[in-house]
Amino acid sequence: MADEPTERAALRLVARAAQAQPSTLNDETREVEFIFSTGARAMNYIPGEGMCWEELDMSPGAVRMGRLTAGDAPVLDSHRNYGGVAAVLGRVVSARLEGGKGIARLRFSEADDVKSAWQKIKDGTLRTVSVGYQIHRYEITKAESGPSTVRVTDWEPLEISVVPIPADAGATVRAETMAEPAPADIPPAAVPANQETVAMADQPNAAPAPAAVDIEAIRADAQRAERERITGVEGVLSAARGIIPADVEASLRTRAVSEGLAVEAARAVVFDAMVQAQRQTTTSPAQTVRMGVSGDDPAAIRSAMSDALARRIKPDFKACERASEWAGVGLRDMAGDMLRAQGERNIPRNAVQLAERSFHSTSDFPLLLGDALNKVLLADYQQATPTYRQFMGRRSFSDFKAHKFLRIGDFPALQVLAEGGEIKAGTISENREQVTIATYGRGVRVTRQMLVNDDLGAFGDFAAMIGRRVMDFENAAAFTIVTTASGAGPNLADGSAVFTTGRTNKAASGGVIDVTSLSTARSALRSQTSADGLKLNLSPRYLLTGPAYETIAWQYASAQYTPATAATANPFRGVYEPIVDANITGNNWYLFADPAVAPVYVYGFLNGAEGPQVRTSNPIGTDGAVQMDVYLDFGCGPIDYRGGYLNAGA
Repeated sequence: MADEPTERAALRLVARAAQAQPSTLNDETREVEFIFSTGARAMNYIPGEGMCWEELDMSPGAVRMGRLTAGDAPVLDSHRNYGGVAAVLGRVVSARLEGGKGIARLRFSEADDVKSAWQKIKDGTLRTVSVGYQIHRYEITKAESGPSTVRVTDWEPLEISVVPIPADAGATVRAETMAEPAPADIPPAAVPANQETVAMADQPNAAPAPAAVDIEAIRADAQRAERERITGVEGVLSAARGIIPADVEASLRTRAVSEGLAVEAARAVVFDAMVQAQRQTTTSPAQTVRMGVSGDDPAAIRSAMSDALARRIKPDFKACERASEWAGVGLRDMAGDMLRAQGERNIPRNAVQLAERSFHSTSDFPLLLGDALNKVLLADYQQATPTYRQFMGRRSFSDFKAHKFLRIGDFPALQVLAEGGEIKAGTISENREQVTIATYGRGVRVTRQMLVNDDLGAFGDFAAMIGRRVMDFENAAAFTIVTTASGAGPNLADGSAVFTTGRTNKAASGGVIDVTSLSTARSALRSQTSADGLKLNLSPRYLLTGPAYETIAWQYASAQYTPATAATANPFRGVYEPIVDANITGNNWYLFADPAVAPVYVYGFLNGAEGPQVRTSNPIGTDGAVQMDVYLDFGCGPIDYRGGYLNAGA
């Protein structure tokens, strides 16, 4: 007789295979629906219980759908939640529970690095997915022999991943009314694992597999995935060799083969064995590894360390209180502390060995450097104000496609409405200007030699200058567009440059900044008209010039300038705000209206990545190094001509 169900609370991350519905695929919007769960039984590793049959309760009260329905859940590449933004393929736009199934609609990004995955989904080459979820509560029923049964009564889907092979080798892209279960002649241990899923049980309610299923191809994929699983498990055991007892290592290797233990499940078992081994070799509570919100939480330690590094690089950085523990601590000592926080024993005293362990183990040391760099970079970046942002308007960019923006005067003029008459619909010009953002990037490395030498100064030097460097790059990129064609700017959709005499926004001949030339420019700006011929009556706000006219610009624009006599009174005193930028190398000077009213140029960043971003990695083939890539998704361009005026100077 089996034991009565026992209810337990839990909090752990697992993954399940899912299926797509090709009939819902929309190539124009890059969307497709997936059945992310049917609640079918699966063999999973439960901490403290071992391998168990696991069932998901699909009733509405058991599934926390908040993240999926709110559009906050990402679509990942093979559950790579450690891979930074490059691992994100798209997002879940909607989800629902229907007929005991969980169904989600996914939208894939149009970024270049996602196109390959989307094409493989379209042509059927990539047909399998997996859902990652978090367990909050479950009931366990112990069996007299064999695995116990766990029924998950409270769980939360967090993400959906596109994977090469799911836990169920027959789970492929299908229509909602079809299923392709794994062939019966493939043993459970040969079914490849995905995240913490080990094997999928038969699904009694699934429809018969269609005749077109290629059994040999499925078998070959399963065998290849099985070899990859064994190789991955062997890597986990090799990393733990010498830390866990030899008999425990041998037992785990046997379990991995006989029970089909997944790589992530093997890693969890090895970690438990490491903790147990440590407890058996010491009586000091201070040596016990504790994970969670305690002071020994690796994430908390890393955050405090990164604050300490950031403060050392930037003394006015506002660090957390705990950062003082690592004030003055060198890179080598921090690397050792990170290894200890991860539960590793026998930390090398030799600087070379410590460097190798820090760069090529599960240490959070690369993330520590990335966190510190991000904090310093964003602090410096946010404090700086580049010149171009003063006279350009800011816009949002949701993706890397060309974006169209409305211009001042695009809304049609009002018309007389007779009594009881009908309001006539106007049109907005389709000849709108388009602006596209692009990705810029550069990488720097913290080398093994820097860690051996404990050279924090070298790291701090380039970290401190990156924020300002990125800001200077933005400013130069923006002015490269402004100064195109000797300052006339790029061509708009009508084929003419932003500033031309035909648009009455460019002086017929250049002249110095004086009362006459400023009056002409102001009059031209006020006289600009909308597409319907209405006077826009624009007021100039900014006087933009290069170093050649900096002094005279301040004389005519600054509120602090007082003329020597009444005859030389300046009528523009305090009217304009002077802007001087060295990227304007000639005598050109401009008047611009407030960009909030009539923008000529606009700029923007990719939504969710506003400003420079940093990600870390360990480059393959290098002699121990952390690659830190700084990248920026930024765009700038003209959308109108009415809000500005150009004079070529003299």
